[in-house]
Amino acid sequence: MFSLLSKPWLPVHLSDGNTAWIRPAEIASPVGGQVITGFAWERPDFDAAAREFMIGLLSTACAGRLEDTDTWSEWLDTPPDALTLDKNFASLAPYFELDGPDARFLQDSEAIAGEGIPIGQLLIDAPGANTLKKNLDHFVHRDRVVRLSRAAAAMALYTLQTFAPTGGQGHFVGLRGGGPLSTLVFPTPDGTSPLLLWTCLWLNAVPLDSPRALDTRAHAAQVFPWAGPTRTSEAGQTINSENTMPAHAFWGMPRRIRLQFSSNTDRLPCDLTGLVDETIVTAFSMRTNGLKYSFLEHPLSPYYRTKASSMEWLAVHPQPERLGYRHWLGLVLGDDDAGKGLRKPAAVVQVANKRLKDFPAAQRPGRLIAAGFDMDNMKARGFVESEMPVYPVDHDRADRMRALARHMIESADLAARALAGELRNALAHGGDGSSILAVRRSLWDETEDRFYRTIEALATMPEGGQYEADQFLMRSRVDWHAALVNTALRLFDRTVPLDEIGMLRTSQMHKLVKARDGLQKTLNIQVRKAAGVPIKQKETGVA
Repeated sequence: MFSLLSKPWLPVHLSDGNTAWIRPAEIASPVGGQVITGFAWERPDFDAAAREFMIGLLSTACAGRLEDTDTWSEWLDTPPDALTLDKNFASLAPYFELDGPDARFLQDSEAIAGEGIPIGQLLIDAPGANTLKKNLDHFVHRDRVVRLSRAAAAMALYTLQTFAPTGGQGHFVGLRGGGPLSTLVFPTPDGTSPLLLWTCLWLNAVPLDSPRALDTRAHAAQVFPWAGPTRTSEAGQTINSENTMPAHAFWGMPRRIRLQFSSNTDRLPCDLTGLVDETIVTAFSMRTNGLKYSFLEHPLSPYYRTKASSMEWLAVHPQPERLGYRHWLGLVLGDDDAGKGLRKPAAVVQVANKRLKDFPAAQRPGRLIAAGFDMDNMKARGFVESEMPVYPVDHDRADRMRALARHMIESADLAARALAGELRNALAHGGDGSSILAVRRSLWDETEDRFYRTIEALATMPEGGQYEADQFLMRSRVDWHAALVNTALRLFDRTVPLDEIGMLRTSQMHKLVKARDGLQKTLNIQVRKAAGVPIKQKETGVA
């Protein structure tokens, strides 16, 4: 049997540039004198899923150690050896067998009849049936993956069940919806030694409620749904926080799948890893009406709601645009600490932010890593991965940081919209939509460095009184407003033909001048107000 706890099935990068295969319990141990620095699946979705797998395993198996700051810190300072982790994982062994006769990892409890589906369809970015039928698989071609080693099949299965998009009628999305965004916090490399993968994973292991002893299959099934009969949706049952334990969030199983294994008599390599496994997976079977999730909060996902009075929180999903500082507030701090806001960061970000304070100064600020599939219904448009800073601060400074960031982001959004609107007014026929969108994005891109420098200055400024804090915030808002004005006007002038204004017809010249004046007025009044900079009466025209 292929046990995911006893077999070396995880590929990792080592500090000397080589790679190795390890067991989960070896994640904190040096390999040949080299430390482990990352996963080496050579697919960003698999690497992200592998991080979630290990964080979920640590959070589930080591709940008691995570609840206490001192015991958590012990393993941060002195990483556990493989024997220690093996002891912690031992009770979970029956639920991590991929191909055994009993409970199979993330697979339906019963054999599924019917023709096998090619294993390549297990990959989220594989072309769908309709794409293949219409011969539209131009960029991601069919038949590029026809066989997988058991290691790759296990990771493909975990990736699908964790990030599962809609799969058609009866094939449900994951517990966070299709293609969720996951966020982790990593320390900053100190520049003198490699950053251990263990450090990153242990920083993000979350203190879940201590699970009851998984001494019966009924108890275990509340964490690992494949440990017992599949709780199908056919009877209208949904899975939520009332009929599961918190650790279930890491082990969601929306799809009813059974991998089909065969002997690799021809010694053919895995199409993803090149590994020659004695047993390969070329197909899987699937049936409808698996686990249907209502609301079960995942520790690695940020959430939002449509209005402050709503009780329904929705997981954030990646969008085609790059994640930047406009998203920083919702992903790192949330927009309101009193619980009345519309956005809140992932639970793991809140936990890691507190833990970062105990890291050496050279490893702060931390880095928030946000990753996930950008989905268009059932189609993967791409895998998004972005990075932004996290500044560990106390409660009072976090409140100031939240208020300052809100002013900066809202004023930048208003400036970007005003810039795009006046460009449409200035250019013939409203200009080219994609070009105007690119200019709008340029405003965000060209002010991003200043945003983070301002936030970092607030995070690191010496302790002082309320007066000093207020003075700093006002100077920051004034400087930020000036930067928005300069950037927006420069982008406007770069886009419209001001150097050729004398060659324009009078009506077009007036149109252009009016648009620039309109932009400047918006920047000097509405954007200034949004930035939190007081407006003098003579500037508003108020007597």
